[in-house]
Amino acid sequence: MYEETEEIDSFFFIKKGVLAFVLTAHENAVYKWIKQGTIVGFEDYPYYLLGNGLTYDELRTIELNPSKVKREFSLIAKTVVEALELPIEDIVKMAHDFPHVLKLIYHSSENRVLKML
Repeated sequence: MYEETEEIDSFFFIKKGVLAFVLTAHENAVYKWIKQGTIVGFEDYPYYLLGNGLTYDELRTIELNPSKVKREFSLIAKTVVEALELPIEDIVKMAHDFPHVLKLIYHSSENRVLKML
């Protein structure tokens, strides 16, 4: 799906299949399984904010800009996966039109990140 250091250009809603966050330096050793019904790809933002001592309210300061935040995690498919791709431009629109939904996605991703640390 994606690898650490890549630009963040989209997020994914997993409709079907199983994915895993992996350690590429250790032959793709799995450290977190992802199942259908999960939105993935947003984890890099809470990781960035937490690592820089920032809060959710400061997310707007980076404006979901791919040049400011790169992928911190690698995600691979472990089965055949069916996913809806959500381009970052759509997430930016959603943040403007439905800020409460973005906040839910953020906190869900933040919880996943905290469990991975």
